[in-house]
Amino acid sequence: MPRLLYAIEACPINKMQEKSLEFTINRVLMKIFRTVSLDVIRDCRLWFGIPNIKLSVVKHKKKFLMKYVN
Repeated sequence: MPRLLYAIEACPINKMQEKSLEFTINRVLMKIFRTVSLDVIRDCRLWFGIPNIKLSVVKHKKKFLMKYVN
């Protein structure tokens, strides 16, 4: 996850790029847990604390801007 989000706070991303990152995370989890069910993947993300990409991007940008301001 850190590799996917590296320096993402400095670059604006559009909806297509956001969907692409979500797809990547979902596919990795599908391979790890050997399932194709998105319901199972959603549950795994919830249980393991893997947030939505949009929330992660907002969190990273907020952290970046707070450091930049200080």
